[in-house]
Amino acid sequence: MALHTISFNLLFVILIKSVENSKDAVIKNDDGSYELPSTITVLANTQQAKLLAEYEGNAEIHAALVYRGDKSTAEKFLSTQNSYFKNKTETTTEGGAVNE
Repeated sequence: MALHTISFNLLFVILIKSVENSKDAVIKNDDGSYELPSTITVLANTQQAKLLAEYEGNAEIHAALVYRGDKSTAEKFLSTQNSYFKNKTETTTEGGAVNE
């Protein structure tokens, strides 16, 4: 079994929409479970969009809901991510390339 890692660059994104089989509906199975979305739309910054495009062409992408709740707590997650990208950009500007 292959070991999969999560890029911190993609740890926090805002889910805008999820769609199952090109329909705008949630499908409930007979056993009470729900169909998994076949397409998700996320709000991503430029670095995240480039990484997602690379993964889409070279790998399978699996998404997991990290947080569902109030906007205030969600903003804390997104603030952490924004700080990461700001620090990464500043470090890259000062001293060359930065690895993930």
